Amino acid sequence: MKGKKFYPYLGNDDVEEMYVLLTGSRKGIIAFMEKAKCVASRKSDSQRSAFIYKDDEALFNVFKAELPFEIKVRKIRYFGELIQMIS
Repeated sequence: MKGKKFYPYLGNDDVEEMYVLLTGSRKGIIAFMEKAKCVASRKSDSQRSAFIYKDDEALFNVFKAELPFEIKVRKIRYFGELIQMIS
């Protein structure tokens, strides 16, 4: 991967995977992703543009606001615990 830069940010696929793992379903994911994109940055390159999530705390707040029951049941206290679900 010479010449290609790697940025350790989450993308939409990662956020969607966390949502599905928390809820057990894709139901409601479109509405959730619209809210999540509000805290994302838009990355553009010559091939495509994508959303990247640089502010972990802001993204975690979206999860806590939209999925409070799922967060509470799994006793997730901080964003790192949510990340561990997809790693």
